[in-house]
Amino acid sequence: KTQFSMYTNEFAHYLGGLDRKDAILFGVETHVCVQQTALDLMDRGIQVHVLADGVSSQRPLDREIALDRLRQAGCYVTTMESVLFELLRSKDAPEFKAISGIVKAYGENLKNLKPSVGEVTVGVEFGSRTVDVNGSRIKLQCWDTAGQDRFRSIIRSYYRGAAGMGDNDAVSLERLRESPPAGAMPTFQGGSQEEALVGVAQRCTLDEPVSETIMRDLRSVAQKLMYVMMPVNVADRGRRLRDWDLWGPLLLCLALGLILSWQAADSTQASYAFADIFVTVWVGSGVVTLNAVLLRGKVSFFQTVCVLGYCIFPLVLSAFCSMLLHIDWLKLLFVLAGLGWSAKASLGFVTELVPEDKKLLGIYPVWLFYCAIAWMILLA
Repeated sequence: KTQFSMYTNEFAHYLGGLDRKDAILFGVETHVCVQQTALDLMDRGIQVHVLADGVSSQRPLDREIALDRLRQAGCYVTTMESVLFELLRSKDAPEFKAISGIVKAYGENLKNLKPSVGEVTVGVEFGSRTVDVNGSRIKLQCWDTAGQDRFRSIIRSYYRGAAGMGDNDAVSLERLRESPPAGAMPTFQGGSQEEALVGVAQRCTLDEPVSETIMRDLRSVAQKLMYVMMPVNVADRGRRLRDWDLWGPLLLCLALGLILSWQAADSTQASYAFADIFVTVWVGSGVVTLNAVLLRGKVSFFQTVCVLGYCIFPLVLSAFCSMLLHIDWLKLLFVLAGLGWSAKASLGFVTELVPEDKKLLGIYPVWLFYCAIAWMILLA
Protein backbone atom coordinates (compact mmCIF):
# COMPACT_ATOMS: atom_id res chain seq x y z
CA LYS A 1 0.00 0.00 0.00
CA THR A 2 2.93 2.34 0.55
CA GLN A 3 3.61 2.01 -3.19
CA PHE A 4 -0.04 2.90 -3.95
CA SER A 5 -0.33 -0.25 -6.08
CA MET A 6 -0.42 -3.99 -5.46
CA TYR A 7 1.01 -4.57 -8.94
CA THR A 8 4.62 -4.90 -7.77
CA ASN A 9 7.60 -6.04 -9.85
CA GLU A 10 7.43 -9.47 -8.22
CA PHE A 11 3.78 -9.85 -9.11
CA ALA A 12 4.38 -8.63 -12.66
CA HIS A 13 7.10 -11.28 -13.03
CA TYR A 14 4.70 -13.93 -11.72
CA LEU A 15 1.99 -12.91 -14.19
CA GLY A 16 4.51 -13.09 -17.02
CA GLY A 17 4.41 -16.88 -16.85
CA LEU A 18 0.62 -17.10 -16.91
CA ASP A 19 -1.79 -16.90 -19.79
CA ARG A 20 -4.52 -14.87 -18.08
CA LYS A 21 -6.92 -12.43 -19.73
CA ASP A 22 -9.18 -11.75 -16.74
CA ALA A 23 -8.58 -10.87 -13.10
CA ILE A 24 -10.73 -10.23 -10.05
CA LEU A 25 -9.26 -7.55 -7.79
CA PHE A 26 -10.38 -7.66 -4.15
CA GLY A 27 -9.98 -4.55 -2.03
CA VAL A 28 -11.45 -2.80 0.96
CA GLU A 29 -11.45 0.94 0.32
CA THR A 30 -11.80 1.80 -3.35
CA HIS A 31 -9.15 4.50 -3.14
CA VAL A 32 -5.78 5.10 -4.74
CA CYS A 33 -4.37 1.61 -4.10
CA VAL A 34 -7.22 -0.36 -5.67
CA GLN A 35 -7.61 2.14 -8.49
CA GLN A 36 -3.91 2.19 -9.41
CA THR A 37 -3.61 -1.60 -9.21
CA ALA A 38 -6.59 -2.02 -11.54
CA LEU A 39 -5.17 0.49 -14.03
CA ASP A 40 -1.78 -1.27 -13.97
CA LEU A 41 -3.47 -4.59 -14.74
CA MET A 42 -5.52 -2.99 -17.52
CA ASP A 43 -2.31 -1.62 -19.06
CA ARG A 44 -1.07 -5.21 -19.32
CA GLY A 45 -4.18 -6.14 -21.32
CA ILE A 46 -6.02 -7.89 -18.47
CA GLN A 47 -9.75 -7.34 -18.05
CA VAL A 48 -10.30 -6.39 -14.40
CA HIS A 49 -13.37 -6.92 -12.22
CA VAL A 50 -13.05 -4.90 -9.00
CA LEU A 51 -14.82 -6.13 -5.87
CA ALA A 52 -14.57 -3.62 -3.02
CA ASP A 53 -16.56 -2.14 -0.17
CA GLY A 54 -19.04 0.53 -1.19
CA VAL A 55 -19.06 2.35 2.16
CA SER A 56 -15.69 1.71 3.80
CA SER A 57 -14.18 5.15 3.42
CA GLN A 58 -13.27 8.14 5.55
CA ARG A 59 -13.75 10.37 2.51
CA PRO A 60 -16.71 9.15 0.43
CA LEU A 61 -15.90 11.59 -2.38
CA ASP A 62 -12.55 9.85 -2.98
CA ARG A 63 -14.34 6.51 -3.28
CA GLU A 64 -16.83 7.91 -5.80
CA ILE A 65 -14.04 9.41 -7.90
CA ALA A 66 -12.14 6.11 -7.84
CA LEU A 67 -15.22 4.11 -8.84
CA ASP A 68 -16.01 6.50 -11.70
CA ARG A 69 -12.41 6.37 -12.91
CA LEU A 70 -12.44 2.57 -12.87
CA ARG A 71 -15.66 2.46 -14.89
CA GLN A 72 -14.27 4.95 -17.40
CA ALA A 73 -11.18 2.77 -17.80
CA GLY A 74 -13.37 -0.23 -18.64
CA CYS A 75 -13.31 -2.13 -15.34
CA TYR A 76 -16.29 -4.03 -14.03
CA VAL A 77 -17.16 -2.84 -10.52
CA THR A 78 -19.15 -4.68 -7.85
CA THR A 79 -19.56 -3.70 -4.20
CA MET A 80 -19.19 -6.15 -1.33
CA GLU A 81 -22.59 -5.05 -0.03
CA SER A 82 -24.38 -6.00 -3.25
CA VAL A 83 -22.67 -9.41 -3.25
CA LEU A 84 -23.68 -10.03 0.35
CA PHE A 85 -27.26 -9.08 -0.41
CA GLU A 86 -27.39 -11.47 -3.36
CA LEU A 87 -26.00 -14.25 -1.17
CA LEU A 88 -28.63 -13.48 1.44
CA ARG A 89 -31.30 -13.93 -1.23
CA SER A 90 -29.74 -17.00 -2.84
CA LYS A 91 -31.26 -20.39 -2.09
CA ASP A 92 -27.93 -22.01 -2.94
CA ALA A 93 -26.05 -20.33 -0.08
CA PRO A 94 -27.29 -22.06 3.09
CA GLU A 95 -24.89 -20.31 5.43
CA PHE A 96 -25.99 -16.89 4.28
CA LYS A 97 -29.61 -17.96 4.41
CA ALA A 98 -28.95 -18.97 8.01
CA ILE A 99 -27.50 -15.52 8.68
CA SER A 100 -30.59 -13.96 7.12
CA GLY A 101 -32.74 -16.04 9.45
CA ILE A 102 -30.69 -14.84 12.40
CA VAL A 103 -31.28 -11.23 11.47
CA LYS A 104 -35.02 -11.87 11.29
CA ALA A 105 -35.26 -13.89 14.50
CA TYR A 106 -32.92 -11.78 16.71
CA GLY A 107 -30.05 -14.21 16.38
CA GLU A 108 -31.28 -17.75 17.01
CA ASN A 109 -28.62 -20.47 16.68
CA LEU A 110 -25.84 -17.90 16.52
CA LYS A 111 -23.57 -20.31 18.41
CA ASN A 112 -23.53 -22.66 15.41
CA LEU A 113 -21.93 -20.06 13.16
CA LYS A 114 -18.50 -18.48 13.04
CA PRO A 115 -17.76 -15.76 15.64
CA SER A 116 -17.13 -13.18 12.91
CA VAL A 117 -20.73 -13.52 11.75
CA GLY A 118 -21.77 -11.33 14.66
CA GLU A 119 -20.33 -8.31 12.86
CA VAL A 120 -22.00 -8.89 9.47
CA THR A 121 -23.56 -5.85 7.83
CA VAL A 122 -25.71 -5.92 4.74
CA GLY A 123 -24.80 -2.68 2.99
CA VAL A 124 -26.45 0.57 2.02
CA GLU A 125 -30.00 0.63 0.60
CA PHE A 126 -30.04 -3.12 0.29
CA GLY A 127 -33.75 -3.68 -0.25
CA SER A 128 -37.24 -2.27 -0.52
CA ARG A 129 -40.75 -3.67 -0.60
CA THR A 130 -44.35 -2.47 -0.63
CA VAL A 131 -46.45 -4.09 2.10
CA ASP A 132 -50.02 -3.85 3.38
CA VAL A 133 -50.25 -2.47 6.91
CA ASN A 134 -53.71 -1.97 8.40
CA GLY A 135 -55.24 -1.55 4.96
CA SER A 136 -52.60 0.91 3.72
CA ARG A 137 -49.86 0.18 1.22
CA ILE A 138 -46.50 1.30 2.57
CA LYS A 139 -43.13 1.13 0.85
CA LEU A 140 -40.40 -0.08 3.21
CA GLN A 141 -36.73 0.59 2.58
CA CYS A 142 -34.11 -1.23 4.64
CA TRP A 143 -30.79 0.55 5.15
CA ASP A 144 -27.56 -0.44 6.83
CA THR A 145 -25.05 2.39 7.10
CA ALA A 146 -22.27 0.08 8.32
CA GLY A 147 -21.29 2.81 10.76
CA GLN A 148 -20.79 5.38 7.99
CA ASP A 149 -22.79 8.26 9.50
CA ARG A 150 -21.84 10.73 6.79
CA PHE A 151 -22.15 8.40 3.81
CA ARG A 152 -23.88 10.50 1.16
CA SER A 153 -26.50 7.87 0.28
CA ILE A 154 -28.21 8.33 3.64
CA ILE A 155 -28.37 12.10 3.74
CA ARG A 156 -31.82 13.50 4.13
CA SER A 157 -32.46 14.17 0.45
CA TYR A 158 -32.51 10.43 -0.22
CA TYR A 159 -35.42 9.72 2.10
CA ARG A 160 -37.24 13.03 1.67
CA GLY A 161 -40.46 11.32 0.53
CA ALA A 162 -40.59 8.96 3.48
CA ALA A 163 -43.36 9.20 6.07
CA GLY A 164 -40.79 8.60 8.79
CA MET A 165 -37.31 7.37 9.50
CA GLY A 166 -35.61 5.22 12.10
CA ASP A 167 -31.88 5.21 12.70
CA ASN A 168 -29.54 3.05 14.71
CA ASP A 169 -25.80 2.70 15.13
CA ALA A 170 -24.30 -0.54 13.85
CA VAL A 171 -26.09 -3.30 15.80
CA SER A 172 -24.36 -6.66 15.78
CA LEU A 173 -26.30 -9.90 15.65
CA GLU A 174 -24.82 -10.82 19.04
CA ARG A 175 -26.47 -7.80 20.67
CA LEU A 176 -29.75 -8.53 18.92
CA ARG A 177 -29.71 -12.07 20.25
CA GLU A 178 -28.88 -11.08 23.83
CA SER A 179 -31.24 -8.13 24.19
CA PRO A 180 -33.83 -7.44 21.49
CA PRO A 181 -34.46 -3.67 21.38
CA ALA A 182 -37.65 -2.53 23.05
CA GLY A 183 -38.43 -0.17 20.17
CA ALA A 184 -38.39 -2.86 17.50
CA MET A 185 -41.56 -3.03 15.47
CA PRO A 186 -43.13 -6.39 14.52
CA THR A 187 -42.07 -8.14 11.34
CA PHE A 188 -44.32 -8.03 8.29
CA GLN A 189 -45.13 -11.30 6.55
CA GLY A 190 -44.63 -11.39 2.79
CA GLY A 191 -46.32 -13.64 0.26
CA SER A 192 -43.35 -16.00 -0.06
CA GLN A 193 -42.56 -16.64 3.60
CA GLU A 194 -40.07 -13.78 3.58
CA GLU A 195 -39.96 -11.34 6.45
CA ALA A 196 -38.56 -7.89 6.91
CA LEU A 197 -37.37 -6.67 10.29
CA VAL A 198 -38.54 -3.09 10.53
CA GLY A 199 -37.49 -0.37 12.93
CA VAL A 200 -34.53 -1.56 15.00
CA ALA A 201 -34.17 2.09 15.81
CA GLN A 202 -33.28 4.52 18.54
CA ARG A 203 -35.34 7.28 16.94
CA CYS A 204 -38.44 7.14 14.76
CA THR A 205 -40.21 10.11 13.14
CA LEU A 206 -43.45 8.35 12.21
CA ASP A 207 -45.46 9.58 15.20
CA GLU A 208 -43.63 12.77 16.18
CA PRO A 209 -45.66 16.02 16.53
CA VAL A 210 -45.84 18.35 13.53
CA SER A 211 -44.29 21.13 15.63
CA GLU A 212 -41.21 18.98 16.26
CA THR A 213 -40.86 18.25 12.54
CA ILE A 214 -41.08 21.97 11.72
CA MET A 215 -38.57 22.88 14.43
CA ARG A 216 -36.13 20.25 13.13
CA ASP A 217 -36.39 21.75 9.63
CA LEU A 218 -35.88 25.26 11.00
CA ARG A 219 -32.83 24.12 12.97
CA SER A 220 -31.44 22.59 9.78
CA VAL A 221 -31.99 25.88 7.92
CA ALA A 222 -30.33 27.86 10.73
CA GLN A 223 -27.37 25.48 10.77
CA LYS A 224 -26.79 25.90 7.03
CA LEU A 225 -27.01 29.68 7.35
CA MET A 226 -24.38 29.49 10.09
CA TYR A 227 -22.08 27.49 7.80
CA VAL A 228 -22.49 30.15 5.12
CA MET A 229 -21.62 33.02 7.48
CA MET A 230 -18.85 31.36 9.51
CA PRO A 231 -15.31 31.65 8.11
CA VAL A 232 -14.69 27.89 8.03
CA ASN A 233 -12.62 25.97 5.51
CA VAL A 234 -14.26 26.28 2.08
CA ALA A 235 -14.12 22.56 1.35
CA ASP A 236 -15.62 21.75 4.75
CA ARG A 237 -18.37 24.30 4.16
CA GLY A 238 -19.17 22.63 0.85
CA ARG A 239 -19.51 19.24 2.54
CA ARG A 240 -21.78 20.69 5.24
CA LEU A 241 -24.18 22.09 2.64
CA ARG A 242 -24.60 18.81 0.74
CA ASP A 243 -27.62 17.76 2.81
CA TRP A 244 -29.88 19.87 0.63
CA ASP A 245 -33.32 21.37 1.12
CA LEU A 246 -35.19 24.14 -0.70
CA TRP A 247 -36.96 25.70 2.29
CA GLY A 248 -34.01 27.91 3.17
CA PRO A 249 -33.42 29.26 -0.36
CA LEU A 250 -37.16 29.87 -0.75
CA LEU A 251 -37.34 31.86 2.50
CA LEU A 252 -34.24 33.88 1.57
CA CYS A 253 -35.61 34.58 -1.91
CA LEU A 254 -38.94 35.73 -0.46
CA ALA A 255 -37.16 37.91 2.11
CA LEU A 256 -34.99 39.58 -0.54
CA GLY A 257 -37.99 40.10 -2.82
CA LEU A 258 -39.97 41.73 0.00
CA ILE A 259 -37.03 43.99 0.94
CA LEU A 260 -36.59 45.23 -2.63
CA SER A 261 -40.32 45.64 -3.24
CA TRP A 262 -40.63 47.62 0.01
CA GLN A 263 -38.20 50.21 -1.40
CA ALA A 264 -40.11 50.58 -4.69
CA ALA A 265 -41.84 53.86 -5.54
CA ASP A 266 -45.29 52.34 -6.12
CA SER A 267 -47.13 49.02 -6.09
CA THR A 268 -46.46 48.35 -9.78
CA GLN A 269 -42.71 48.72 -9.37
CA ALA A 270 -42.90 46.67 -6.17
CA SER A 271 -44.48 43.74 -7.99
CA TYR A 272 -41.88 44.01 -10.77
CA ALA A 273 -39.04 44.10 -8.24
CA PHE A 274 -40.35 41.02 -6.44
CA ALA A 275 -40.84 39.10 -9.69
CA ASP A 276 -37.40 40.11 -10.99
CA ILE A 277 -35.55 38.88 -7.92
CA PHE A 278 -37.60 35.68 -7.75
CA VAL A 279 -36.90 34.79 -11.39
CA THR A 280 -33.24 35.84 -11.17
CA VAL A 281 -32.54 33.64 -8.14
CA TRP A 282 -34.21 30.48 -9.40
CA VAL A 283 -33.46 30.73 -13.12
CA GLY A 284 -29.93 31.96 -12.41
CA SER A 285 -29.15 29.07 -10.08
CA GLY A 286 -30.55 26.67 -12.70
CA VAL A 287 -28.33 28.16 -15.41
CA VAL A 288 -25.25 27.92 -13.17
CA THR A 289 -26.08 24.27 -12.49
CA LEU A 290 -26.57 23.59 -16.21
CA ASN A 291 -23.16 25.12 -16.88
CA ALA A 292 -21.59 22.73 -14.38
CA VAL A 293 -23.35 19.81 -16.09
CA LEU A 294 -22.01 20.87 -19.50
CA LEU A 295 -18.53 20.98 -17.99
CA ARG A 296 -19.03 17.31 -17.09
CA GLY A 297 -19.12 18.02 -13.39
CA LYS A 298 -20.60 15.66 -10.80
CA VAL A 299 -23.72 17.69 -10.21
CA SER A 300 -26.91 17.08 -8.26
CA PHE A 301 -29.35 19.70 -9.59
CA PHE A 302 -31.35 20.44 -6.43
CA GLN A 303 -28.27 20.18 -4.24
CA THR A 304 -26.53 22.87 -6.30
CA VAL A 305 -29.63 25.08 -6.31
CA CYS A 306 -29.78 24.66 -2.53
CA VAL A 307 -26.17 25.77 -2.02
CA LEU A 308 -26.46 28.75 -4.38
CA GLY A 309 -29.70 29.75 -2.65
CA TYR A 310 -28.30 29.58 0.87
CA CYS A 311 -25.23 31.54 -0.17
CA ILE A 312 -27.32 34.63 -1.03
CA PHE A 313 -27.84 35.10 2.72
CA PRO A 314 -25.03 37.73 3.02
CA LEU A 315 -26.64 39.69 0.18
CA VAL A 316 -30.02 39.51 1.92
CA LEU A 317 -28.41 40.95 5.06
CA SER A 318 -26.78 43.68 2.96
CA ALA A 319 -30.12 44.61 1.39
CA PHE A 320 -31.80 44.71 4.81
CA CYS A 321 -29.11 46.94 6.34
CA SER A 322 -29.18 49.24 3.30
CA MET A 323 -32.96 49.59 3.59
CA LEU A 324 -32.66 50.64 7.24
CA LEU A 325 -29.79 53.13 6.88
CA HIS A 326 -30.57 54.91 3.55
CA ILE A 327 -26.92 56.01 3.14
CA ASP A 328 -25.63 55.49 -0.40
CA TRP A 329 -21.93 54.98 0.34
CA LEU A 330 -22.73 52.57 3.19
CA LYS A 331 -25.10 50.71 0.89
CA LEU A 332 -22.29 50.27 -1.62
CA LEU A 333 -19.96 48.91 1.06
CA PHE A 334 -22.61 46.54 2.41
CA VAL A 335 -23.43 45.17 -1.04
CA LEU A 336 -19.77 44.68 -1.98
CA ALA A 337 -19.11 42.86 1.29
CA GLY A 338 -22.21 40.71 0.79
CA LEU A 339 -21.20 39.93 -2.79
CA GLY A 340 -17.73 38.79 -1.76
CA TRP A 341 -19.05 36.72 1.13
CA SER A 342 -21.73 35.03 -0.96
CA ALA A 343 -19.31 34.13 -3.74
CA LYS A 344 -16.72 32.84 -1.29
CA ALA A 345 -19.29 30.80 0.64
CA SER A 346 -20.29 28.92 -2.52
CA LEU A 347 -16.70 28.43 -3.64
CA GLY A 348 -16.01 25.29 -1.58
CA PHE A 349 -18.96 23.47 -3.10
CA VAL A 350 -18.71 24.66 -6.70
CA THR A 351 -14.98 23.94 -7.03
CA GLU A 352 -15.64 20.28 -6.18
CA LEU A 353 -18.31 19.96 -8.89
CA VAL A 354 -16.21 20.56 -11.97
CA PRO A 355 -12.93 19.01 -13.18
CA GLU A 356 -9.68 20.61 -12.05
CA ASP A 357 -8.84 22.03 -15.48
CA LYS A 358 -12.28 23.69 -15.82
CA LYS A 359 -12.62 25.31 -12.40
CA LEU A 360 -12.51 28.88 -13.75
CA LEU A 361 -15.28 28.09 -16.22
CA GLY A 362 -17.34 26.75 -13.31
CA ILE A 363 -16.66 29.65 -10.93
CA TYR A 364 -17.17 32.48 -13.45
CA PRO A 365 -20.98 32.02 -13.84
CA VAL A 366 -21.32 31.85 -10.04
CA TRP A 367 -19.76 35.30 -9.72
CA LEU A 368 -22.03 36.60 -12.50
CA PHE A 369 -25.04 35.17 -10.67
CA TYR A 370 -24.24 36.95 -7.42
CA CYS A 371 -23.16 40.13 -9.24
CA ALA A 372 -26.60 40.28 -10.90
CA ILE A 373 -28.33 40.02 -7.52
CA ALA A 374 -25.98 42.61 -6.01
CA TRP A 375 -26.68 45.01 -8.91
CA MET A 376 -30.43 44.67 -8.36
CA ILE A 377 -29.94 45.54 -4.68
CA LEU A 378 -27.90 48.63 -5.61
CA LEU A 379 -30.59 49.81 -8.04
CA ALA A 380 -33.39 49.42 -5.49
